[in-house]
Amino acid sequence: MAYAALTEGRFDDATDGYKRVLEKTPGERDALFGLAYIAHRQGQREEAQAYYQRVLRLQPGHPGASAGMLALAAEGDLQLTASRAREMAERNPNSAVVLSTLAGLLAKEGRIAEAQQEYFKAFTLEPDNVLHAFNLAVALDRLHKYSQAQAYYQRALALAEKSGAAEKSGFPRAEALQRYEQLRARESGRDTLSAGSSSDNGKR
Repeated sequence: MAYAALTEGRFDDATDGYKRVLEKTPGERDALFGLAYIAHRQGQREEAQAYYQRVLRLQPGHPGASAGMLALAAEGDLQLTASRAREMAERNPNSAVVLSTLAGLLAKEGRIAEAQQEYFKAFTLEPDNVLHAFNLAVALDRLHKYSQAQAYYQRALALAEKSGAAEKSGFPRAEALQRYEQLRARESGRDTLSAGSSSDNGKR
């Protein structure tokens, strides 16, 4: 239940669920990692780091916690951190959090095409994760793949509507909606121009 809430962006519900688990089993690794992930998303760096470290004490080399620690350290040597994240992604190709972390680091380096590929992999692994859908949309948008970007903005908005927790998950709903509407209007304008051009050709 807590994990489902997490993927849907219902961070308050997920936090409550994970803390209930820890009351019964203080060393439950997945609950600790879930709380670390939420704290990280909400910008609570020290709390996130503390939870990640607890996970790593239980399982040294835990891919998600290791990726989280790398992301927290990315303000230093970004290139080195991205290189380590890529190595981690190669070792853990089925970890959405590792792939998403790598994508975020690549995007910071300006390597948008590579970031888009990693965001897509993360989204494929967790198709109900609103942030994966949004990040993928932004990457596609920056690559001028507007039709695809529009589709993923729409997907992110639908997931946020389903979960009803857009703001708490860190999903910028207003920004996504505005850009989705802009892209839809752009597409409609192109369709109108195409129709007009066809009509003009017919008259000739």
